[in-house]
Amino acid sequence: MHTSTKTNVHADCKVNAGKRQNEKMGRIVVPAAYFQNFVAAQPVFQSIQLNRIRGEHYAGNYVFHIIFQPTQLKFIDTKYATIKFNAYVELQEPLHLEKLASAAAPLTTVRNEISNSSPVKNMAFIATVPNWTGYFEIEIQCEYGHETDDALKRADVFVRLGTASLNYDVEPGDMKVLFDKFVVPQQANINQVFLNKSETNICPTISLGGINPANITFDEVTNFDVEVFPIGTAPKQVLAIAFNLKQGCHGIDDFVSNFIAENDYGIISDEYLVERILKYRWRLGGFRRSLSLSQSFQGMDSNKNPVNGTLYGYLSLNSLDIVSIECDSNSRTDYIRIGGSSTAYATSITLDDGSDVDPKNIELGDPAYTPWNLFTSVELDQEFSPDNEIKLFQIQAHDDAYQFLGKPFANFPVAAPPTLIYTRTEGISKQVLFIGNIATIFE
Repeated sequence: MHTSTKTNVHADCKVNAGKRQNEKMGRIVVPAAYFQNFVAAQPVFQSIQLNRIRGEHYAGNYVFHIIFQPTQLKFIDTKYATIKFNAYVELQEPLHLEKLASAAAPLTTVRNEISNSSPVKNMAFIATVPNWTGYFEIEIQCEYGHETDDALKRADVFVRLGTASLNYDVEPGDMKVLFDKFVVPQQANINQVFLNKSETNICPTISLGGINPANITFDEVTNFDVEVFPIGTAPKQVLAIAFNLKQGCHGIDDFVSNFIAENDYGIISDEYLVERILKYRWRLGGFRRSLSLSQSFQGMDSNKNPVNGTLYGYLSLNSLDIVSIECDSNSRTDYIRIGGSSTAYATSITLDDGSDVDPKNIELGDPAYTPWNLFTSVELDQEFSPDNEIKLFQIQAHDDAYQFLGKPFANFPVAAPPTLIYTRTEGISKQVLFIGNIATIFE
C-alpha cells in the first residue's frame, strides 16, 4: 500500500527571503533595525545613576539619572563596529541650587547657576530645578564576533566591550555646562559601565534546529562553519549570519543581498538544511506518527472465497526518510515533500456488497510495510484538511518542526513569538525563504 496526500502545513506567519546565496549550503539570518532594540534592552546599556555628586560651588548633593538610548549600530568591516547613543541626563531628584542674594528672582537654569561662580556674594537662597533633561552623545568603537556551539548548531553574535574606545560629544549650551561640571568628573565611572562587560550579545542566539530545552545534539548536521559579515552601509545596513553546512561548500559573500527592507530578519534555507531540520525534529519526537488509511483491496474470506471491498485503517509512520523541495507543473505549486516507511493496519472492511466484516475474518497476511508521502507547503494562512487525521498531522507538524524553519532561535517567548510576514518556496532553486519581525526582546 502507498499513501500520497497533499496538505498545507502552517509554518506560522511565514517568513520570506530574497536572493539566492551561491553554493551556500544553509541559512542566512539577516537582522536589521532589530539590533538597536536588542542593544537597548541589554542591562549594560540601560542607565546609570550618579548619586550624591557634590558641586564645587554648592553644599547640596545632586542626583542624575543617565539613560542610554542607542541611535545607530554600524558595522565598519568584518571585525569592528560602532554603537552610537544619546545619553539623556535627568535631574531625577530636585537639584538644590544656591541663589545669589543679590539676584532679583530665583535663577532656574543650570547654566546660569553653575556659571555664576563669584564666591564673595552672600549665598542665602535654595532654588529647585524640577526634572530638567538634556543629552550628550557617546560613540563606542569595538570589535564584534561570534561563538558557536557545534553540538547544538547554535551561534551567538556579540560586541566586545572590554577593549572598546568611548568618545563623547556635547553641544554648546546648558548641557555642555552640566556635562563639564558634573559628568566629566564621573566619566571614568560611566566608561566602566561598558568596559566591565566583556561581551554583550547584539541579537538573539541563532539555533538552526529551533528551541531545544533538553539540549539534544543536532547530529543530522556534521559540518558547521559560520560566517558573519555586514551587507550594505548604514543606515540601511544589515548583518548576515551564514552557515556552510556541507564539507567543501562555501558561499560567496558578494552574492548575498539585503532583501528584508525595514523588517527585523530574513532567512534563506536550502533543501539540505530543510531536510536536516525536519529529520532532527522527527528524532526529537516531533510529528504525529499515524495517518488514516482507506484503500480498495482484493482478498479471501475465511472460506477461501474471493472478496472485494474497501479497507479502512491507519498507517503507523516508522521513519522520515525523504524531505525534498519540488515543483508540481500541473498546479504550478512548489512544495516540500516528506515521506518514509510505515506499517499499515486494518481496522474495518466494507465489501462491495455493502456488508461490513471483521478484518480478522479476511486473509490480509501480516501487517504490510509501505511507503508514505505528504506534499506539504509553508503558508501564512492555515488551510486545514477535511481529513481529521491529516488536520491533526498539520497542527503537530507546525508546532513540532515547521515553525522553526522561520524561527531559528534558541528561545523566544510563547506569548509574543516572532511574526513571519512573508514566505516563499522555490522548487527550482530548492529554497524556502522567510521574512519576519520580532515583537519582544529575548535572548
